[in-house]
Parts: sequence; C-alpha cells; structure tokens
Amino acid sequence: MKKMTRALSLLLAVSLLVGSFAFGALALPASDFDAYWETIRDDNTMISLTPGADETQMNFRWHSSLKAPYPLIHVSRRPDMSQSQTYLGKIEHSENADQRVNKVTVNYLEPDTVYYYSYTLEEGFSTSAPFKTPPLGRVKVMFVSDIQCSGADGDEEGRIYNARLWNRTMDTALANNPDIDFILAAGDNTHKGATEEWIASLSPPALRSLPMATVVGNHDMKSTVYNRYVNNPNTFHGTTPNHVGNGYWFTAGDVVFVMLNSNKINMVDHYLLIKEALITNPNAKWRVAVMHHDIYGTRGHADIHRHTDAYLLQCGLGTLFDEYGFDIVLTGHDHVYGRSYYMKNNKNVDNPGYEDGKVTDPKGTIYFTASAAAGKSRTMEAMADYPWLAYSVFGTETGIDIYSTLEFTNYECKIYSYTADDNVQVDSFEISKTSHDYPTPAPVWLYVIRMFARIDFKILFGAMAA
Repeated sequence: MKKMTRALSLLLAVSLLVGSFAFGALALPASDFDAYWETIRDDNTMISLTPGADETQMNFRWHSSLKAPYPLIHVSRRPDMSQSQTYLGKIEHSENADQRVNKVTVNYLEPDTVYYYSYTLEEGFSTSAPFKTPPLGRVKVMFVSDIQCSGADGDEEGRIYNARLWNRTMDTALANNPDIDFILAAGDNTHKGATEEWIASLSPPALRSLPMATVVGNHDMKSTVYNRYVNNPNTFHGTTPNHVGNGYWFTAGDVVFVMLNSNKINMVDHYLLIKEALITNPNAKWRVAVMHHDIYGTRGHADIHRHTDAYLLQCGLGTLFDEYGFDIVLTGHDHVYGRSYYMKNNKNVDNPGYEDGKVTDPKGTIYFTASAAAGKSRTMEAMADYPWLAYSVFGTETGIDIYSTLEFTNYECKIYSYTADDNVQVDSFEISKTSHDYPTPAPVWLYVIRMFARIDFKILFGAMAA
C-alpha cells in the first residue's frame, strides 16, 4: 500500500501546486482501480474523515497496530507540512485483537481553506494528504445511500464488484462536481458490517481527503463495528443508546444536518436529538435530516400496508419533522431513486411550481430516496402507486445507480441527480426562500400524543397481518 499511497499523494500534490484545490483531482479513474485495489484489499488502516461540528473542525478515525505511537495528527497549510499544528487523539478498542482504533478532532480551522495532514503509523507519520473546509454561507454536498459493499463470509467477487462501482460513482461525481464539500450517506454503508466490507466502502482514495457523514442502516446493525470506522460529532446517546451507533448533528454553511439512526424506535430520543441540534443553532437557515428508512419512499420497504416498521416510522418521524418544520429529509433503503410530494400531517401539500421543479417558500417537508451507490440498485416494472410519490427513476432490467448534489445558499437550495455511470441528469429541483420562519415545536408530551393520534389502527393491524 505504501508505494501506491505515495504515488497518489505525489499526484495530488502536483495538481494542487499547479491549480486551485478541487476534489475532482482526487478521483481515481476506473482503469486504475484494479491495480490500486490489490494494494489495499486487506488493509483496514485507511483513515476516514467525518465533518466536524462546524466548518472549524474536521474529525479523523483510523485503525493501527498496537505498536503504533499514540495517535497524533499534524495539520498545516503547506504541502511540505512546515509550520504544522499537532493534535492529540484518543485510543479505543478495535474489533481485531491485534489492533486499536484512533480518533482525533482537529479544530480552530478557517472556513474555505485547504489544509494538509499526516498521522501516526507504526513506522512513523503518513505521507501528507489534503482536505478543505466548507465555506461560510454556502455548501455543496454529494448525497448517496446503500453503498453496501459485500465481502463477509468470503464473498471476494462481490466485494471487489461493489468497491469498483463505488469508486466509479465517486469518480463520476467528483469529475463533474469538483466543488463538493462532503458526502452524505444515508445508511447501509456495508452489507453485514464486516471489516472486509468497511475496507471496500472506504476504498476510494478520494475518501482520504473528502469527509463522509454516514448514518446507521439496517444492514449496519448486523455487527457492532460501525463506530470503529467513523468519528461522528455531537453524538447523542439519549435514554436508549444503540449498540451500533447513535444519532448526531453538525452544521455547514447555513444548514444544520441532523443524522438519525432510524433503527431506534425511541421517538423521544429522536425528538431530544433534534431539539438539541436546533436550539444550539437557532439561526440556521435550512434544516435537513438524513436517515436510512424511506418513510415516504419508492419501493416495497415503504409499503405501509405490509411493513409495520414503515408505518410506525412514518407516524413517529413524520410527525417529528412536521413539528420542527424540516425542509428536506434524505433517505435510502429501497435502492430506487425517488422524490415525494411535499408532506405534512401525512398528507400531500400543494405548492405552486412543484410540477415545474421550482418552489418558493413551500409548506411541508420534501423527502428524497436514493438508489444504491455501488451496484445494488433494484429494478421495477412501474413506479410504485404510493400517494406520496411524485417521481421515481428505475430500470426494468437492471438497476440504475444515481448520485445527487445539493447546493445551499442562504435563500436557495438546488438539487440535481445524475446516473453514476455516465452522469446523465435524471432529476432537478430548486427551493427558494424569502424568509426563514420555522414553527414552534410542541413539548415532548404533546408530540407523543400527536404521534399516537396519527396512527390508523386499521392500517397498522393490516400490516401486522400481511
């Protein structure tokens, strides 16, 4: 791995010296992936970056041998790492007996600035790599879900297949959107949560510089190693902490991102997490939630007449997003891309301009469901006949992997979605605001009453019998 890593680092350094920083320079062409894969296929020590609490922080996490020095990260504005600052980290147990896990939070960073970092390995410090902090007042993110790399139980063919296609998605997205600030991944980051699968999901070399904010999906719940590969900010444990990973929040630009573990059924914990995030950021101009389960989704998992979890989450979390006036909810789970109508009180809300893909000061919340990101998108014969579903993209013979970008300014959000293999635009939607007024949420006891009042027991019992 050392030779390949140093070669990639040299290439990045040259590209950064001759031009301004852009994540497009970090993409690995498909023709180079197989050779690169052979150098990292058994290496789970690749570092991962997660957005910090705001633009002034960056979080890091990596595995190392037990013999490695105490976790340190050097950060500099210069590629040669001169005039660097040193940040001390923490050590935690690994899922492997001969390793430990290291995590470091780097703070006091300047927004919209390129930095370089190196970190401790057993043989010394790593080769430097770049990262960039988001600017103030504007942020552009890449949205995907269900990376879901296989590899547990010796499925090596499936592992490299998914890793190759995940790198393809990254390559396409960054080549056409070099100004992406970070990735939002709506769960099922692996298929069974195995170490081999995390290697595949973290394999794109761009992830050594591009932060990725993830949530826990149902497939991530099949092991307990999720928290050993991410370093999430502002983690909220609540009254019933989850053994895999809990919700958290962070800000970028004028957006507060609330990242929910929708496998948790304790709605009071979700209420309190969102309350903490929004009380801490009362002036945020956009409220975005990210979670795995598509409560207003595109395919079978969202069928409230067959799945009790889908219906109960729709009642519980749908009520919660109404209470706090969320602008956008990003989900996955069904492996088919789609966009809902605006929803409030479990009903479609008519907003002028929706059919043209442009709304101003809309009422309600809009829900997006991502396809899979690495080859596991599903097929359909026709769009699901759900009353909330406005638009969907699918293949009838093979699934269509899609990625989206969301670009936020103070008063506008532009959402574009593209095919992962050839970057054909398949959807666009623009939201404009003339004000940033949000509802005053009900106290928790009243929220619980409203949540239960939304439940139609005929639908619930029908789903239980299905």
